[in-house]
Amino acid sequence: MILPESRHVRQARPRLTLQSMSRGQRVIIISAALMIAAAVACGGFAFARELFVVFTYAHQRQVAPSLHEQVAEIRRIAPIGTRFVWLNQHPEQWFSRLWQRLLYPDPVFIVDHGPGSDSVIAGLKRRHSVRFAFSAGAPPIDPGYVWRIQLKPPPGAPGEFWFGELRSEADGPVDGETSTRSTP
Repeated sequence: MILPESRHVRQARPRLTLQSMSRGQRVIIISAALMIAAAVACGGFAFARELFVVFTYAHQRQVAPSLHEQVAEIRRIAPIGTRFVWLNQHPEQWFSRLWQRLLYPDPVFIVDHGPGSDSVIAGLKRRHSVRFAFSAGAPPIDPGYVWRIQLKPPPGAPGEFWFGELRSEADGPVDGETSTRSTP
């Protein structure tokens, strides 16, 4: 059986290779490939360099030097491995997270002051052995310090910042004022 010929016979396209292109087309394709390779190489190098900077120096460059001095002072009192509680007078996200980052890898539990916050702090002291607390506000709330120091507030921070050791359950009720000291 003979099939009738179709009017639309599909012809195979010639394969496009560098040899089949004109000289101008080859120059353009080779130039584009070199530009893409150079962009990928430069981007990869810059990305690797930026990763090194971010994981090595970024925490030192984004924070005021006065805060690093305060962290060093706190580390003399509370070594790495200590757990902290941060007590806010009003809900805020910036300064508490800044201190959380500065004290990494130690956990900083953030508590907004309000109904039931005293029981939350007591629970943190029992469950997680929290010994030290930060308090921020105008004026800061005293969660039951044995002693406290006033920290220099970060630039732009409203109110005052306190740091101190929390009264333990065994210390009993608070009779008088919290003692303050200039240097721990």
